[in-house]
Amino acid sequence: MKKGLMMLVFLTMMMVMVFSQVNVLSPVGPTIVSLVGILEDKVETQSQMNIAFWSSFDQITAQLVTKDVDIVITPVALGELLYDKGMDVQLAAVTLWKSFYLVTKDIKVETMKDLAGVEIYTPQGQGQTGDVLMRYEFNRLGVDRVNIKYATAPEIIGLMVAGKIKAAVLPEPFVSLALTKVQGSQIALDMQQIWGDATGVYRVPITGVFVRKEALEERPLEIVSALNSVKDSIHFAMNNVDEAVELTTKYFSGMPAPIMKQSLARSLYSYSTVLKVKDEVQRFMEQVNAVDSSIPVPNEGFYAQ
Repeated sequence: MKKGLMMLVFLTMMMVMVFSQVNVLSPVGPTIVSLVGILEDKVETQSQMNIAFWSSFDQITAQLVTKDVDIVITPVALGELLYDKGMDVQLAAVTLWKSFYLVTKDIKVETMKDLAGVEIYTPQGQGQTGDVLMRYEFNRLGVDRVNIKYATAPEIIGLMVAGKIKAAVLPEPFVSLALTKVQGSQIALDMQQIWGDATGVYRVPITGVFVRKEALEERPLEIVSALNSVKDSIHFAMNNVDEAVELTTKYFSGMPAPIMKQSLARSLYSYSTVLKVKDEVQRFMEQVNAVDSSIPVPNEGFYAQ
């Protein structure tokens, strides 16, 4: 009887481990290419994974408060804002290290000094990765006549097509889309190269995978299994580019597969656990804080153990 009861408990635990769902929240956009292996069952997943998409900071916050999400994929700086606001999140890994470029039209730019007084756009808002990389370099060079504007990436491309702006710091695949749509446009500067020339580290922790700490503590095997699936999905995409970009267009409407393929040649997706890259992330976040004091420098609790 006792042996039978123990077997029942064991089988119940195995069912929970196999069938309990892990909820993942990802931005609508290029990050989908890193998850398409999971979305399209191209990689094995021990955990049941439900991937949904977020479009606003408030949406992430609401789902964290109600505990409807276990893993959140978001820019590293945005994840720090969530953490600072008391959300139960910790950085577990970094997946995107290269994506941002200065795209120009009808002006010659050799260094960021050449943009003094020029209206320059970057997506979303202050404290986002493109904004931080720009302002860090402007500060380093002592450029004080800076005119930075913010809009969505599609809006920025529209403004460039209309000839209303001449410079923008964009992430891929919007860089590739701009080069296709904006006549006379070109890549003037690689923002990761600029960061590397200044710091000695030629990549930037752009996108992070955050875990809800309580979920990690209560269901470590499931959460770690899901994280491993994200790693495997990135491996699938990078080794099956044509198939991955075709599949990604199903979820990222308006972004043609050829553009996505071009963009991957200028991007660096690589799954790196926080244990390996903590110092790199911390250094970047210190610079984020230097140019935007509203985003604090992370403490030890920011990093998953």
